[in-house]
Amino acid sequence: MGKIKMSKHNSIEERERKSAVTKKLWQNPEYRLKQSIPKHNKVSKKLISDASKKRWSTKKYILKMKDIFNSDEYNKKNNRNKGKRLTVQQRKNKSENMMGRIVSQKTREKISKAHKLIWQDEDYRNRRKYNTGMKHSKKTKQILSNFTKNQFKDGVSEETKKKISVALKGKRKPKGFSEKLRRANLGKKHSEVTKKRISINLIGKTKGEKNGNWNGGSSYEPYGKLWTNLLKKTIRERERYVCFICRKKQDKSQRDFDVHHIDYNKKNNDPLNLITLCHSCHTGTNHKRKKWIKYFKDSNLKIQNG
Repeated sequence: MGKIKMSKHNSIEERERKSAVTKKLWQNPEYRLKQSIPKHNKVSKKLISDASKKRWSTKKYILKMKDIFNSDEYNKKNNRNKGKRLTVQQRKNKSENMMGRIVSQKTREKISKAHKLIWQDEDYRNRRKYNTGMKHSKKTKQILSNFTKNQFKDGVSEETKKKISVALKGKRKPKGFSEKLRRANLGKKHSEVTKKRISINLIGKTKGEKNGNWNGGSSYEPYGKLWTNLLKKTIRERERYVCFICRKKQDKSQRDFDVHHIDYNKKNNDPLNLITLCHSCHTGTNHKRKKWIKYFKDSNLKIQNG
């Protein structure tokens, strides 16, 4: 693309010169004090917004700006900071400037609409394809990993947890999000190293009262006197070695099916309160116990009446 003539006001040299002068001025405390004027009111904001919309509504202005953005001089200026990282102080200043700013729903809709409009331009889509298919190198992955570890080495503070909770309150996952996530992770397995890490992290965190399935220590309660191997064998034979839920038949080469208490009372060993479940289904009945009690009782009534 040929070089486009730019006015002195728009030239890179002129902008750099003005930037240097402005920085020098802002180092003076008196100048900063004079510049601490109040923010634009609603009227002035509307006037500025209307003027900008009027400019961008003309085809001539859009073509002019498009030519400038595609020019070699403009790209050279934009690429001079490519690969450079912000200093710690610059990142801190940027963070402080954005802190407390809440983007309204109306503004979000405007941003979304603008993005959709930009992506309709084929030239823009082609320019954005340079990252497609690229993967992080091992060195970059290690840098990102170390950064995350250092950031959360002391865990997430209660204050941060509270902020996250407030930010996510009332928000729902988009329709189909869980299904997409499930499909993306389908067939993936954790490595032995990852399994070991998860195991170490969970030590003491999911034990006893800290576990979501804690039921007051009922698993440590003793069974009644009638609970014997003979009783369990009788129930399995009565059910013809079939799981009450999935109707799968017990395989002789595998472990015996479990005998389950319908009301979850370990001392109530009445045969009418006992059913046969495979190990997988028996594990599932540890959650939502009220639902399962109702399901088993209703199913038994249907069998008796049927």
